[in-house]
Amino acid sequence: MLAKQVWRLLPTPNSLVGRVLKARYFKNDSVMEARRGYDPSFSWGSMWGSKSLLATGRAKVESRERAKHRGVCEAWLPGENAGKVPMPNVEADPNMKVSDFIDVDNERWNIEVLCEVMTEDDVKLVLKLPLSKRMPIDEIYWWRTKDGKYTVKFGYWVERRNATTPRESGDSLCSWKQILPVRKSLFRRHCCLSPLCNFCHEEECSDPALFGCAWMKIHWKASGLGEFVEAAPHESCEERITWILHKLRYDERGRFLDIVCSMWTIRNQRLFEESPPNENVVCSGLVKMVADYYADRVIARCMFNEVGRSAWSPPLAGIIKINTDAYMAGNGSVGLGAVALDKDGRILWMGSRRVGAEWDVEVAEAQSAIFGLDIAREKGLSGIALECDALNLVRAVRDKDIARTPVGLCVEDLCTLLSSFESNNCYHVKCGGNTVAHCLTRICERVGDAIIIVTDFPQVVISLAEIDLI
Repeated sequence: MLAKQVWRLLPTPNSLVGRVLKARYFKNDSVMEARRGYDPSFSWGSMWGSKSLLATGRAKVESRERAKHRGVCEAWLPGENAGKVPMPNVEADPNMKVSDFIDVDNERWNIEVLCEVMTEDDVKLVLKLPLSKRMPIDEIYWWRTKDGKYTVKFGYWVERRNATTPRESGDSLCSWKQILPVRKSLFRRHCCLSPLCNFCHEEECSDPALFGCAWMKIHWKASGLGEFVEAAPHESCEERITWILHKLRYDERGRFLDIVCSMWTIRNQRLFEESPPNENVVCSGLVKMVADYYADRVIARCMFNEVGRSAWSPPLAGIIKINTDAYMAGNGSVGLGAVALDKDGRILWMGSRRVGAEWDVEVAEAQSAIFGLDIAREKGLSGIALECDALNLVRAVRDKDIARTPVGLCVEDLCTLLSSFESNNCYHVKCGGNTVAHCLTRICERVGDAIIIVTDFPQVVISLAEIDLI
């Protein structure tokens, strides 16, 4: 919670609290570089102590404008935990700036200069960063969340992961031992008078409470999973559950976990409610609740949110449809493809480009859409309909979900480009309806190559466009 207060000061340094703290504790630095100071106030001392948590998960979205002033030896690369300081070669100029690695004319990283100065691993990290034409200021983001914003939930998760042993951090079922309020734990905390189970009169810990009690065994046998429960290791609750989940089929695991939750609910009702529960009603009700949740939150979203068609469809009259796609070549390069078609399915132009980058898939798809829109704007189009097979990207553009992450930087660039057209929209289509753009991603084979074709289209592309109209 204290780290949340520090996080709020990062984007709003001119707020009243930010100005008061800056005048007192960090006049010439940012809040992350501030020192504790002599005899600080209780609030500042507490906030200062939480900065280490933010340092484990923050990174920066790089911009071309700030790159002119950022030193190459600062922490500006995306690392595993936080911003990483690159390791330049011994012969490298220590006064170099990040802008020295940017090819401004071609709007890309200068791979030749990068390879001369940095190690191979650092070059791959640099190529993961997209560059924006808008030249926004740098922003700090929390890399562990999709929207780039720090939350108390993920801060607690980081602290818990750092404080636990490797086995506990890798096995989420280990938390069953601490979470279940069995009588053994309650007795140790002086919350009950006896650690013995009310039914079998033995010491109640998490494993007997769910599997070992006599009346629990009766219900497990009736569920059809009794043989798995008996054959599983008896050392601990988490080991028994892990073993059973590995033995069950995928479609049976959900039913098993539903029964576990039902057993615990029935146990609590038998202990704390006057009337005994109806086991069949509790089990069937929980299973129905899980099924309804899945139908409402998962199936309904896939059916009624912007999930696209399986085949290409023509745009409205006066609108040009632009299909885009990206190809992850896997050799430090990404292929971009875009094609424009009218309402009759005729190709107006097509473009292909090979970029030296190590982007994530979402960033690559966004860059291909930006590539297609740049060509459309150069051709003077006024009404366009952008279509690609990246559903998450389409949702982000439609909702204008601008996150403080590298992907969010690309989405903001894409929304800005779309708004420059008089008529614009963004649609999703499945891979089967995006075959032309997919084919174009492989035309350029060398990094830096880019072609735009307006006549004499390749026959294979024409054939694919004709097939889409069938």
